[in-house]
Amino acid sequence: MDRRTTFGRIAMLACAMLGVVQPAGARTSTLLGSDHGGHYWFGYCQDQPDDTPLPPDPRSLVTPTYDKAVAFNVAWHACLARQPATCGELRALAAAGGRLLRGTGDVAAGWQFSGDHPSSMFAVPADQYNALWLRWGLLGRPADFDQIVAERYGTPLSAERNPYPLPGEDPNLTNGGSGQLPMALTQTHNADGSWALYHGAPGDLSTTIECYFALKLAGDSPDAPHLRKAREFVRERGGIARARTFTRIWLALFGEFPWSDLPAMPPELMLLPDRAPLSIYRFSSWARGTIVPLLILMNERPVRPVPRAARVAELWVEGAGPTPARDPIDGAFLALDRALRIYDRFPVHPLRRRALDTAESWILSHQEA
Repeated sequence: MDRRTTFGRIAMLACAMLGVVQPAGARTSTLLGSDHGGHYWFGYCQDQPDDTPLPPDPRSLVTPTYDKAVAFNVAWHACLARQPATCGELRALAAAGGRLLRGTGDVAAGWQFSGDHPSSMFAVPADQYNALWLRWGLLGRPADFDQIVAERYGTPLSAERNPYPLPGEDPNLTNGGSGQLPMALTQTHNADGSWALYHGAPGDLSTTIECYFALKLAGDSPDAPHLRKAREFVRERGGIARARTFTRIWLALFGEFPWSDLPAMPPELMLLPDRAPLSIYRFSSWARGTIVPLLILMNERPVRPVPRAARVAELWVEGAGPTPARDPIDGAFLALDRALRIYDRFPVHPLRRRALDTAESWILSHQEA
């Protein structure tokens, strides 16, 4: 007999036994359309009210033996480490698992492994995650780093935005970061609802305000647990009025803080001699790169209103004002601010146009291409 014919018959027989190929007229397997290994509780609870008690799990009824197949089934345990007692609890746990596995960027998605804390035995800092390419033996971080992570570890990238900060990126200024995490990974935040300035730091009022506003702009509901806790953290510390100046300027750009209540920064500061007390050259180089553009911004006072649903009026605390002077140096700066405000109210500023032109030229000559 031809060996190819024999091989073909053996292959057909094997496929028929395995269910890959069925003889004509054979019945469809009863496994088709079943749960295919899914837990039968979900089928049991279909159309059942939430308070319906669950029957015993069949796997808990197996008597342990030395038979490997049975022993394997006995050693099971739920990923969520808790047993539901009713159909409602089963649905709630399934929904929580779905949030965890989808990777939606929700700050509450990783609660199973880290609770409400920014670190745990299952959590790694962003800089360590960003350095995975070193373990791969590469000479540099690849441009398609996120895609390679998904392929190497068998976890697809989330279909929804699931951010993490890239190297050198501040997640508090970029709504979580520009990177895209795979499913089942997510960023975490502090137990009090705040976001810290750095790993292990206590919650920061201004950073939490910025993140709260960014998440509302992104469409998060103010009634969501993570925003409710963040709001409580902010209000307990005096609200928006106690935020740092840069945060209040950022809010003023969107109409959420009055420009008139910000410290006075007249653009004429550009015309002061280099050795003058308030000269821009009395500040560090990185500060100058921020202060000079702000001189123009705070003179123009632009406002781009946000949708009503994104406003943060709930972060204002009645009766709360800026942090009072803590020492004589603070007092001197507050007195200087009052003096500059008086100057800013003058009806005529003959040097204003020249100062603005000087600031613009400074920015153009110092910015990097």
